[in-house]
Amino acid sequence: MTLRRNLTWAAVAALAAGWWLWRPAPPPAAPEAVLPQATTRGAGFDFALPGNAPAPAATARCEQVALDWREGKATQRQCLTAATARQNGSLRSHVLGPVGEGAHWTLRVDVLGDAVHAVSLLDGSRAAWACRAEGCAGITLGAHDGKGRREIVLVGTQLAALLPDGKPAQPQRAITIDTRFRTVADSAIPGLACAPDDSLSVNTSRGGLIDFCARGGAGIELGDHGERSFSFASLDGGTLVATLDAGGRLAAIDYRSGATHYGCRAGLCGGASLAAPDAGRPGALRFLGTQLVEQRDDGMTGTTTVALNGALKLPEFE
Repeated sequence: MTLRRNLTWAAVAALAAGWWLWRPAPPPAAPEAVLPQATTRGAGFDFALPGNAPAPAATARCEQVALDWREGKATQRQCLTAATARQNGSLRSHVLGPVGEGAHWTLRVDVLGDAVHAVSLLDGSRAAWACRAEGCAGITLGAHDGKGRREIVLVGTQLAALLPDGKPAQPQRAITIDTRFRTVADSAIPGLACAPDDSLSVNTSRGGLIDFCARGGAGIELGDHGERSFSFASLDGGTLVATLDAGGRLAAIDYRSGATHYGCRAGLCGGASLAAPDAGRPGALRFLGTQLVEQRDDGMTGTTTVALNGALKLPEFE
């Protein structure tokens, strides 16, 4: 009897131990709820980055131009159209619009000659992020190629958040952008067609082509010894000065593009000539393959040259 009772209790204990070792695992815990992040706003203007809805992958491939931006460590990307351009006086604006679903940022780069005037990210027609002049770092304006185009590269360029009235947001916020694009040729810019009798083509020794579209006529400066200097300004910011000696002969030609100065003196200005007024037409300064050599600040000549072709109208003078 005692042996049977002991065997019964042993069997019960074995079943209990087996249940403890092989009991089913508890169900997995439910994931924590993710709370939506608040969007930073200022004065009724939404400063949210375009990643809020939902962000395109930073590795997305763009057919034409890619714009990468970051605030902090996360990098996002939006595709842009090829650049278009418009001219307002000497200010040239390169504009690249949004491409793709959910994309809404437009990039605008404003250039005065070889200097950056401003870079803006626009939401519609309103600049939401921007830098101005010396505050636009990390930007390279390439040389013109044989078709009159140039590459503009932005690397690590910081843009500050703006209020709707264009003033910087407080507290200050900034994003960093990277992109590169090729501009359109001067000849493709609406309203910038150069007058054939008042423009030059400037061919550089590096294979570039620049259109010199004169604006506002020529200025005249009289020297102490009877010489006259005629100054011409181009819509792209370049300048050309032709100097005549007291006898009316061509003494010097100087052309400046950005920080580079090219020039020739007297008999070395081959292909340059003066055309007198004729039948009511103004006089002109004509160029046929006139070669100008780089002039360095130390008084020595450099290794690069430009060749001028075309004509510029001269004002009346005695």
